[in-house]
Amino acid sequence: MNDTTIVVYLILLPLALIIFAFVNSKTHSRGMNDDDWKQVERSHKEWDRVTWAEKTSTAQKHLDKMEADYEMAVASGTSEKALAIMRDNLRESREDVEQRKKDKWEEKADKVLSDFADEYEQVISCEECTFSELEQVIKSRNRCVNLWYKYWDTLRDCDVTVYPKQYMRDYLGNDYDPCMESSEALKKKLDEHVNIIRPEYQRKKKLLNAILKEIENEDMVMRVALLKRSFSNATEKEVACCYRALVAGGKVVEIKIGNRWFAMLSDKEKKKLCGKNPTEPKA
Repeated sequence: MNDTTIVVYLILLPLALIIFAFVNSKTHSRGMNDDDWKQVERSHKEWDRVTWAEKTSTAQKHLDKMEADYEMAVASGTSEKALAIMRDNLRESREDVEQRKKDKWEEKADKVLSDFADEYEQVISCEECTFSELEQVIKSRNRCVNLWYKYWDTLRDCDVTVYPKQYMRDYLGNDYDPCMESSEALKKKLDEHVNIIRPEYQRKKKLLNAILKEIENEDMVMRVALLKRSFSNATEKEVACCYRALVAGGKVVEIKIGNRWFAMLSDKEKKKLCGKNPTEPKA
């Protein structure tokens, strides 16, 4: 061994000792033994499973496992340094699962609020509705109220902190109205608008019944003749609108004889009317 080799060894030996000391400091010298590292490794694996889980329920399952492992680690005397790493993993995984749950709630809430806003607008703008849309306004009023309750029901399955009132305000933006704060205020506001069209709605109901009565009296009536008949305070366009609604609703059926169309009551409607107007028994 020449002098040069000796010098190289003298230089490399201290360097090797420094590297060894550094590696050792990352394990036992830092107060973490083999059991500690096993605990940390398990924690890292569960953290990874939470992060990459496709379903929230799967992520929650692995988070629960992390919680249980941490409690066992505390009870078994795991070092504070190892516990600190496990706590960091737990904190990140809790935040991950909580955000997943918030996102899931917001997705459901957005769908309900979108439908709610559409139904609310239908009622609020009812002064502009046509004769054929009167029933839709009444239905929209009821659906709007039901959707309001459905929105608050979304909180039942949500076990993370959300702020539904503020979320509703932010989502609806300029369409938000203070009446939406409570069901009673909402119903009052909706009914104020529905009452505007209620007289016209009642007139339409009477016209529908009058057309049904006309068909019932004749058992079968030619469509073209029926649509030209005069009904109290009703235009031909309104009569046609109500007739189409009766056909679409299955109360009236159409049959073609030759090249002419005739209207008659459906079997279901006949039974319904018989129940309302039973024939008197013969003497």
